[in-house]
Amino acid sequence: MIIIQNKRNAFHQGLKTLGFENDNDLFLVAELKQVVDNQIKLDLERAEEFKATAVYVRKQLNGSYKPQVYLYDFTNNDFEIQNENELAEIQKSIWSSGEVPIACIFYKTEIKILNCTEHITKDYKPEYIIDNLKIAGKAHKLYNDQFAVKIKSGIYWEQEDVKNKFKFKNSSYDRLIANIRYVIKQLTQEFKGTSIKLINKIIVQAILIKYLEERIDSEGNKLLSEKFFKKYDGANTFNDVLRLNKFVNLLSDLNENFNGNIFKWNEEEQNQLAKLKLAILADLLETKKSSLQSLQLELNFDNWRYFEFKFIPIELISRLYEEFLGENKKEKGLY
Repeated sequence: MIIIQNKRNAFHQGLKTLGFENDNDLFLVAELKQVVDNQIKLDLERAEEFKATAVYVRKQLNGSYKPQVYLYDFTNNDFEIQNENELAEIQKSIWSSGEVPIACIFYKTEIKILNCTEHITKDYKPEYIIDNLKIAGKAHKLYNDQFAVKIKSGIYWEQEDVKNKFKFKNSSYDRLIANIRYVIKQLTQEFKGTSIKLINKIIVQAILIKYLEERIDSEGNKLLSEKFFKKYDGANTFNDVLRLNKFVNLLSDLNENFNGNIFKWNEEEQNQLAKLKLAILADLLETKKSSLQSLQLELNFDNWRYFEFKFIPIELISRLYEEFLGENKKEKGLY
């Protein structure tokens, strides 16, 4: 439970408006060191990566906790329309991770609630559940001081108005899997005779490398920086390495630098890999389009990406390994 010293500040009033005030399942990121439960600590550390102020969790039937809402204290400012870009970034990063379905953004006089089960709109706007809830206004019929209790009890998710808004089957993982399946199909057709097992391995390891490229440590450093890729014919990014057909060289170096033989490929695999053109895999990792097979043009903004690998949980990559490289998978691969 969080303790807010100034009971009259706007963030406190916002919490009160939605029923989070004095709730034992609300935790401040700033109070991370005071938390005893290791699982809650991990949840707070993860929330800190998304620059959230607090996390609201729900206790599951098995006794574990599951984060439900990230809360952001922006109450030093009034909301202005230019703030929407910041909200879009918050929503996109949370959607990429799948960490929580809801984000509540508290401004000086109002609250914005974002639907993080949806991607941001194509014109780079947030997907609002509600966009102008006044902190001191008339109580909303759904988003009021009973909101937190309904989240905790599960009642919130059973309400018809809510069921129609949240699309849990539209997750970043689902989008990623759909694009992976498309890339596998294209590579299989283009390079006939190449085993599905090899193609699956290429894609899953490429995703792991992309994750390592995008991750930034607590000191702001990248594990795989632009400088690291330069030796591969002047590449700046991993995507460049793929397009320059230097993937085999990169894997060889990574195998030397990382323990556990994660990036170890036998000679036969390397020979096959060297023959493959992997530009379409670079397209997958570039994430400029939400659907690689769609012919529809998508609006292009500076640095627009529908998905960012640095936000995905490492557990998701483990799921990809199991799904595509599991011991018991048939040679057919995907199904």
